[in-house]
Amino acid sequence: MDSEELILLEKRKQEIKGYIRKLIELYVQNKISDEAYYKLKKQYETELEETERTILEKTKNSRKTRKICPKCGAENPADAIFCYNCGAILRTNKEKRTQLERIWWHFFEAVIILLLLTAIIAIIIRVVL
Repeated sequence: MDSEELILLEKRKQEIKGYIRKLIELYVQNKISDEAYYKLKKQYETELEETERTILEKTKNSRKTRKICPKCGAENPADAIFCYNCGAILRTNKEKRTQLERIWWHFFEAVIILLLLTAIIAIIIRVVL
């Protein structure tokens, strides 16, 4: 998501909140009728909810297309391999999972090798004795 768009949405959100505060103030001072107050309040609250929903959706979409550096927290393009800020390696969840699978495979290989060595030693001991 474009950061300028996010800034504009946040400004709009604050504007709407300001309108709601001013509306409440006018209502408390009896400068606006009940009917007008409830009508305008509902409009502003609906617009505020829509704006917050838009901000949330666009922020989620932005996070999906960006990689966050685990070392410095900087945002990087989705296709980046190294962090543009600190140079740390950026891995996706799939790459992390693949690395974990490799570790488990090496562990499994080590266990098999130990079992084979144990079997070979047992055979040698039987033959010698």
